[in-house]
Amino acid sequence: MMSIAQCNRCFNKMLNVTPYEYLIQYRLQKATNLLKDATLNVTEISEIVGFNNVTHFIQAFKKVYGISPKKYRMMED
Repeated sequence: MMSIAQCNRCFNKMLNVTPYEYLIQYRLQKATNLLKDATLNVTEISEIVGFNNVTHFIQAFKKVYGISPKKYRMMED
């Protein structure tokens, strides 16, 4: 039996990120793999990896990788 706050503290202590930050990092990592597939557009990729809003996806991607998903895709070609 553990409270949500305790669970969050344990998670943060073990991985040095919050559960939310971990989830965003995981989704963005999956997105980088999908960006290599030219058949999917950025909106489709954002939905596949679990973002409800493509703008939020692009902002999160830029924050982590320093470039937009579209530029990342062009660099991978």
